[in-house]
Amino acid sequence: MDAWATGPAVLSEDSAFSRRPKDRVVNKELTSRQANQYHKSMMDKYDKLHKSEHKIESLWDREKNTMKLKISRSIKITLGLQHLFSTKSL
Repeated sequence: MDAWATGPAVLSEDSAFSRRPKDRVVNKELTSRQANQYHKSMMDKYDKLHKSEHKIESLWDREKNTMKLKISRSIKITLGLQHLFSTKSL
């Protein structure tokens, strides 16, 4: 079962899949190929499920053989002029 099917609840503080708009860092021991697949799957999940701008950075540590992902997410809200000036002036 996909983690996104559980609803809007936050899975855990460390989870990269957390729905809180904060940066998350995930440490995994992966091979280079696994790291690329993991990065791609993260990008795909965000592209499909969020109408927000997001930035996923991956840092590969060759000595420790680990990958660190940093996910930054910002939601843009755009209002038309009719919404900004729809209230009546006194």
